[in-house]
Amino acid sequence: MAWAFRRWAGPPEVQGAVQGGSNEAREAWKQDLERRKQWSREQRERKRAEQEARRGGH
Repeated sequence: MAWAFRRWAGPPEVQGAVQGGSNEAREAWKQDLERRKQWSREQRERKRAEQEARRGGH
């Protein structure tokens, strides 16, 4: 399971960060995670705005 997580969960340059790795790798992993969360928030907001626009247009 750990192999699959390392393989698909993050970019190769921070491989091992979740298991401890270097401080730089941990920080890069945290920054990547935050970018992914931000992208998800933006997508949810965009979808919500589109739904509200459709409701308001009818």
